[in-house]
Amino acid sequence: MIIKPPMGGFFFTPNAAMILVCMSTRRTSANQGLEMIMQVLYSKVSESKANKRIWIEGGRLSKAGFDYGEAYTVTYDLENQEIKLELDLFGDRRVSGRKRRGEEKKTPIIDLCSTRITDIVGDSERVRIAIEFGVITVSLHHECRKKIVREYRYRANRSKRRFTTGTLCSGAGISSSSISDGLLSAGFTSKTKWFVDVNLRYLEVADRNNYTVDDETNLIVASIEELENDDLEPVDILNVSLPCDIHAKCGKSKKRIGIAEEDHSITAIVGFLKAIHSVNPSIIVSENVVEAKNSASYLILKSELKRLQYNIHEFILDKEVGGSIEQRKRYWFVATSCGLANPFSDALDHYQRKYFSVGECLEDGKHISDMFKTFDYLEKKEKSDIEKGKGFRQQLVDGNSNSIGTIGKHYAKARSTEPRLIGSNGLSRLFTVVEACRFKLIPEKLVDGCLFTLGHEIQGQSILYGHGWSLGRFISNFR
Repeated sequence: MIIKPPMGGFFFTPNAAMILVCMSTRRTSANQGLEMIMQVLYSKVSESKANKRIWIEGGRLSKAGFDYGEAYTVTYDLENQEIKLELDLFGDRRVSGRKRRGEEKKTPIIDLCSTRITDIVGDSERVRIAIEFGVITVSLHHECRKKIVREYRYRANRSKRRFTTGTLCSGAGISSSSISDGLLSAGFTSKTKWFVDVNLRYLEVADRNNYTVDDETNLIVASIEELENDDLEPVDILNVSLPCDIHAKCGKSKKRIGIAEEDHSITAIVGFLKAIHSVNPSIIVSENVVEAKNSASYLILKSELKRLQYNIHEFILDKEVGGSIEQRKRYWFVATSCGLANPFSDALDHYQRKYFSVGECLEDGKHISDMFKTFDYLEKKEKSDIEKGKGFRQQLVDGNSNSIGTIGKHYAKARSTEPRLIGSNGLSRLFTVVEACRFKLIPEKLVDGCLFTLGHEIQGQSILYGHGWSLGRFISNFR
């Protein structure tokens, strides 16, 4: 409320001259573009008598002219969610104060509490207070403002039944496709704004085969650490699969590291956090090996997400949820902006099983039968491992097997512990890219045209397709 001066003259408080000088200085500085902020406070909002309360105290108030007993006015900008306090000789508010032990002068205090404060602050728990000469500006904390923006955007797009998505460490986009299929099964479509991956070949396969990618999708070839803030457009759903080999026991052994944080690729977690601050997603979906769940880097990541006002839902998913032949247990978390609620339970729908044995997934043809051969070097390695007391064993399966172990990124190298199909006369063969996709229930179209090595790299570092589908349905419930 702003009060005009009384008719017939002016009156002065004890520090009126100083106030006028401060206000004059500020106006001059403003005209020259030299406004000086003396202090910024990121302050918690409290409550009193069902209204929001903002408390400002400290010596910088005096230096800004807001000394004990000085008059000021308060103006409220509901549209911009901002409160402005200005020194005013005829203001209707006065700075209060209290005397601290051992001090003669009272420390100035400004106490704001009213329905109008509540209207502006809303449910936000923190505000930003900027103190200048003669003026104090109270605005919503930037993180609270971002929470409001992402939840409003999500609900607006949900009402249109069309979400926006983006994926970090995308590969060829198998995880993204599965989540989109899950959303679609729940009655929602999605628009992919961007994919990020360090490997151009993977992105080119996605561009050629992935139905979630169109000509408007930005395909960014980069490590996530080097991304700039304006590279990524804000999205409703952010999907990411951070490097997993540094968390897995076999990967640590190969790299000769004790913990994941010793490896250089752990910096991807920093890029991930930067992207979260930049993109401000409403929902985050993350996948990794089970060992990542309690690693130091993931504990830090989850703590920061909680601080940014996300709720975290964690899952360990296996072949039963994925409906697959391949056994691939994975750790997933879904982080949802804390204002979004799921009226249903956290139970996940299981993906419908399509194949029940290895034999149902096999390809036919002469080119397939020509793949059978001996693997003498693996036989020798197994014998050596047994003699040395190591646990590595070959994994040989036949058409009647109803499950197989994990087929990884470097499957084309014919490593000792990954599954092979038994033939006759002691021969065996690696599984084809199409067969490996069938074991995971990955649509074969997504690896169409890929040669053996590239196709296995893409499917081998991806997911059980049913996992992403189940989580797509799960996140569609939030509103």
